[in-house]
Amino acid sequence: RVLLLRGAFAAGVQIELAIKQLDCAIDAVATAEEAWAALAVNSYDLAIVDLDCLEEDTREFLRQLRSAYQRLHVFVLAGRSAVDRVASALDQGADDF
Repeated sequence: RVLLLRGAFAAGVQIELAIKQLDCAIDAVATAEEAWAALAVNSYDLAIVDLDCLEEDTREFLRQLRSAYQRLHVFVLAGRSAVDRVASALDQGADDF
């Protein structure tokens, strides 16, 4: 099961459609708050996080995510993000970008 934290941008929608075509269960959410709510009631194998849609501190979100869900694989998207944000995300527990 995949959790996709995405904004309204076309890339996020395309990722969601591609994962559905693979017959994988996916829950798409738009905010960190919605992501925490989904994580509280579902078990996920992968979280895909669009850094550009996080309204809160990205470092803190990823740190808390990694702390609470150590076995969850985290993949970050950084379409408009600076390289230092990607590096910071990897430092805070993201597995890949």
